[in-house]
Amino acid sequence: MKFTHMLLGLVGILPFFSANSGTAVLLGAASQTTLYQIDSTTRGTEILNTFKALKHASGTQVPEFALQTTLPGNIPYTTYRYINNGLIPYVQSITPTVYNTLLIVAYQTTQTYGVSQYLVLPSEQVVAVLYFPTLSNLPKTQGSFTASAPVGTLPYFEVNPYQRAIDIASAVNQLMQPPFHTSNTNQVWMQTTLTGPFNPPIPNGLLQNITSISASSGLLQVYYLPPYQQTAQFVIIAPEQVQQITYILNFNTP
Repeated sequence: MKFTHMLLGLVGILPFFSANSGTAVLLGAASQTTLYQIDSTTRGTEILNTFKALKHASGTQVPEFALQTTLPGNIPYTTYRYINNGLIPYVQSITPTVYNTLLIVAYQTTQTYGVSQYLVLPSEQVVAVLYFPTLSNLPKTQGSFTASAPVGTLPYFEVNPYQRAIDIASAVNQLMQPPFHTSNTNQVWMQTTLTGPFNPPIPNGLLQNITSISASSGLLQVYYLPPYQQTAQFVIIAPEQVQQITYILNFNTP
C-alpha cells in the first residue's frame, strides 16, 4: 500500500464529456496552473458508490468492474501476483472503512481458481474506474489505462492523517474477522518505515502476524507476534509510516 498522488478518471461507460471535433476545451485557466484539490475520503466514497451502482458478475464473467491503479509490478506477495500493469481485474467486492480513505478490494482472475485475493487500496492510488459490460468490450492486451490531467491543471490529494489512522485500524480489524479471516492460517502483515535497534528486531520495518490494532489521537498502537516469539510486542506509529497492509492466506507464506 503505497500512498501516491494520482488523478482518477472515469472511463468505460462513464465518460465526463463527448466531443466530435479535434478541438479540446479546457475547463480551467489556460495560461496558469489550476490546482484541483481532491479529498481522499470523498474520492474513496465515490469509488465505492460507483461500484455499488453498477451491475457486475461474479468470478471472471462480464459485466466486469476493474480498477486501474498505480500499484507497481514487483510486490512480492501472493495477493498481488495476478495484477498486471497496476490493473485490478474482476473486482468482486469493495469493503468500506470508516472514512473510505482506504478500501478493501476483492478480485479474481482465471489464475486464482475462484479464490478471491484481497488488497487494501488507498483511494488516491486509483487512476481510473473501468467497466466492461460485454465480452467485446474486454481489453485485448494487458496494457495499462491512463487518465492524465489536462495541461495547466494539477490535481492533488488531501489526506487527513487522523482519518487515515482510523481507516488503517478499520482495514486491519476487518481483515482479521470473517469473511476475510476464515482459518488460523490467515494473517495480516504491515509494511512500515520503522528502523532502529528494536528488540526483538523489526526486519525492514515489516510487522508480521498482527494480533490487534487501535487508533488513538491520530497514532496507531499495533500488536504483532514476531517470528519465533511467544509474546506479542507492540509499537506506536504514525499513519504516514504505514506503507502497505497485506492479507496472508497461508501462515507465514506471503
